[in-house]
Amino acid sequence: CTRKVRYTVAVSEKKCLLPVLLLIIFSLPLSAIDLGFRLTPVASIPTGSESTSVFTVGAGAFLNAEVELMGRFAVGPEIGVYVNPLNGPSSTVQFVALGMNVSTFYFPFSRVSVRASATFGAYESISEFSTYLHMWWKGYAEAGFRFSPRVTVSAGAGYINFMQKKPGPLYAGILAGLSGHIALDTKPSEGSITVSLEQPDPVFPLFA
Repeated sequence: CTRKVRYTVAVSEKKCLLPVLLLIIFSLPLSAIDLGFRLTPVASIPTGSESTSVFTVGAGAFLNAEVELMGRFAVGPEIGVYVNPLNGPSSTVQFVALGMNVSTFYFPFSRVSVRASATFGAYESISEFSTYLHMWWKGYAEAGFRFSPRVTVSAGAGYINFMQKKPGPLYAGILAGLSGHIALDTKPSEGSITVSLEQPDPVFPLFA
């Protein structure tokens, strides 16, 4: 005979919408900063007994908008969406995550970049019958190739943890993916253009 096992995920029965988090207001003048945008699709592999017994391999992506400081650091908001199937029933759990990301980057060679980052914020998990809202964090490292001063493509890996009120994570997993980074220089170009006009006198003499 066979035994049916029912898998459940501990989520709140209270329906709620993910609040809009105002994470940062940049006080620096736009003319004095460099902006960067990173889009990273990833595979999400559950790890730990709490996660592997409930979830299977999923996928997701996160987007970063950041201000680059001193040519070595970056800070800005991050939004991510992750979808993880349940281990057994044909159902999935979606994680919508907002957070603040801080990273440091370095160019050991002119066209090679390395970056390490950390993110902390709030998430909402959405299943078939309910939602759950709590905190999350992520660590991520990547190495990439600079095709131009503004475009970099990288490969990276990291760890993500969606916490819950009781001990142990609701979901924890290893992330692996590729990212594309675009840098925008908002500093105005320096320099000036001087135009001079020499006019002989008189141009149209009225009197000889």
